[in-house]
Amino acid sequence: MLQEFFASQKKEVPFAKLQPLTASILQTVFEPFIPAVRKHFRELAESKEG
Repeated sequence: MLQEFFASQKKEVPFAKLQPLTASILQTVFEPFIPAVRKHFRELAESKEG
């Protein structure tokens, strides 16, 4: 998606340069939710055990 965006802006950026940026964006977006997801899966596992 980012490659397409930059291409639409007339800027060609190789995948190797976009991959770290993409990883950083995804980490920034999803990291705040990780504790809640872990808690949810832990509770789900506990409910299946009991």
